[in-house]
Amino acid sequence: MRWIVFIITACVFVELDHSLMHALRWGDSSVRPVMSSALLAFVALTASRSIVPWAALILGLLVDLLEPYSQVPDRMVTLIGPNALAYLAAAYVVMQLRTLVFPRRAMSIGFMAFVAHACSALVLISIFVIRSRFDSVVYPTRDGALAEFFHQILVALYSGLVGVPVGWMLLKTLPVWGFQVSMTRMAIRR
Repeated sequence: MRWIVFIITACVFVELDHSLMHALRWGDSSVRPVMSSALLAFVALTASRSIVPWAALILGLLVDLLEPYSQVPDRMVTLIGPNALAYLAAAYVVMQLRTLVFPRRAMSIGFMAFVAHACSALVLISIFVIRSRFDSVVYPTRDGALAEFFHQILVALYSGLVGVPVGWMLLKTLPVWGFQVSMTRMAIRR
């Protein structure tokens, strides 16, 4: 994989998540798609197993750096690590499931974007619940961890729907990424 292509694409997708995706909110709710989960699903489905964890950590780190948490209205807290760990866990789940889907199909990327966001939300909420036992910082949850998880499932569904056209666009750029193809795949194609 060409890392410069991944870094540029990750920066663009994370920035789109924080600036443009608010315009795609579902009605008056805060349910909005997350394009970085589609990128995570794309990389986890197409890259080699040794590269995927590093890509997930980098993508999670970018999300951590751009997503501060509000403790009180006049103070923002930036935690480095929760999203990185959550994306790492989501990438692991997608890598385990990638043998069950056709990895170079837009529908597969959309479905795995749903799975990736649901898994990362579960890990992220768990980290916040555990951390809130030891810290007085108020983390962004709705009316508790279960309500936040159900909200994130709706976000994951919306991200999966948006992940289909995003996955199609990413698949069109597949030669630019420089993923290594094994010889057995090449033999099957011919």
